[in-house]
Amino acid sequence: MVDHREAILAFIREKGPSLPAAVAKHMKMQLLFASAHLAEMTETGKMKSSWLKIGGSPLYYIPGQEGLLENFWENLGEKDKRAYQLLKQERLVKENDLDPLSRVAIKGMKDFSTPVVVTHDNAQEQYWKFHSVSNDEVQQILKSRYEPVPIEIAQEKPKSKPEMKREPKKEEQKPLTMQEPTKETIKEKQQTQKRERREKSKLPDTFTEDVSRFFSKNSIVVKEQAVLKKNSEIDYIIQIPSVFGNLEYYCKAKNKKKISDADISGAFVAAQVKKLPVILLSPGEPSKKAMEVLSSLKGIVLCRLG
Repeated sequence: MVDHREAILAFIREKGPSLPAAVAKHMKMQLLFASAHLAEMTETGKMKSSWLKIGGSPLYYIPGQEGLLENFWENLGEKDKRAYQLLKQERLVKENDLDPLSRVAIKGMKDFSTPVVVTHDNAQEQYWKFHSVSNDEVQQILKSRYEPVPIEIAQEKPKSKPEMKREPKKEEQKPLTMQEPTKETIKEKQQTQKRERREKSKLPDTFTEDVSRFFSKNSIVVKEQAVLKKNSEIDYIIQIPSVFGNLEYYCKAKNKKKISDADISGAFVAAQVKKLPVILLSPGEPSKKAMEVLSSLKGIVLCRLG
């Protein structure tokens, strides 16, 4: 089995955001396998998928190619197109100034809109910026477009005294500021995450114990083990005794109530890289679509744990 991931990355690096069908055609492979490769690379962070969908499928692109998604904006729905054009033209919009339809569209247009929280006079307001607008440009727009102008109050002149010129009193303006995480906030968040990880690590890994009992009961030998997510997902290299001797398999154990077609194709792609047949071990039932995918593949077995 050939590892196609580098070739897929090279193709998208050259062509830009692409649909799975285009990747499958270029790689001369079935669409199912191309989609599985793209999903696996997205999960590992080598690839990203768009919110925008063409024919029900997202575009896949390499981090840093976000700006190229603008080439596909005409594939948006009519409501989203109007919101896209508004946001691109205005660069920054205040949420409360939008009509309800535009508000919903811009909130959901995750490829092209980014939320910005602005604090002014101890009050917070929600804005949305076009994805390519920098924070410096946001500050400039806020100051030129939204910051209140001080009201000058004319002073009444006393009749019995000589005319005196007084400078109009200006109200002190508090600057509009974007809410940025402070060092203290970041540190506190990191400490909270560490505490949560420690608490999770103290929980017993019952799923690993269940799998180990299953292997022991069936005289299966574990050669390698990697816990990807505690109580959730484990990778194994195992040996299964047979009349022909020990057979080596890659085993993906997933603690799920429902096995999806993505679980099937993801395990299959991972096994291709390891050049081994694969067993997907889980207590869950496969979905109808998962069964359809399973029947079209060779070298993969779905085994019920329990």
